[in-house]
Amino acid sequence: MSDIQTIMKFEFLPNEILIECFEYLNAFDIFHSFDQLNDRFNNLIGHVPLCVNFKDTNKSIFDEFCTKMIRNPEIKNQIYSLNLPNEDEYLQFKTFLSVFHNKEFPNMQKIQSILPLPTDEKFITNYREKPGIIIKLPYKSTRK
Repeated sequence: MSDIQTIMKFEFLPNEILIECFEYLNAFDIFHSFDQLNDRFNNLIGHVPLCVNFKDTNKSIFDEFCTKMIRNPEIKNQIYSLNLPNEDEYLQFKTFLSVFHNKEFPNMQKIQSILPLPTDEKFITNYREKPGIIIKLPYKSTRK
């Protein structure tokens, strides 16, 4: 028997498979890992739909992604989903809202949160008017 092994490098995978892989990654991680790697990856990540998930996001990676969005506003068109933070990541979300406004995400399809967001309901309310959007928020009791 031969001891020859076939080694496949990630970058040699076809675009269709890479795009499929990107669907499982957070937008912060995609840009942190693949932006400026080479022209092919720059082109791919410039056209893949993005899910922004604030859970377990490193502050420096968060800042890096926000800076990229400021420099390249077209990235906002790729964002289709926001998974809003728990209490630990709430400050990052507040920063995100202070820099970017809800009208800047024309392809938003889904907003999901684990915790009630009382101070940012305006952000959510503006999307309630958009047909076809899915908004999943926890029940907020009005009783005390």
